[in-house]
Amino acid sequence: MATSNPTAFALGQVISYNQNPYISGKGSGILLHAHTLSGHTLGCVAQSPTNLRKIYTWEGGQTTQIQIKQ
Repeated sequence: MATSNPTAFALGQVISYNQNPYISGKGSGILLHAHTLSGHTLGCVAQSPTNLRKIYTWEGGQTTQIQIKQ
């Protein structure tokens, strides 16, 4: 469960997914967060904290740069 490892979400971000329009049954979100020792996620994208900082610097600002289209 995600709440059992709060360090995974110290550097976290929502990836735009299934939002406009919302399609029931397709999931409600994908998170980009730090990897955990288990190496497993529940459909999220996990990177090292160093790589997350590089991604956030690349994105720059508040605009969405990562979006998954169906």
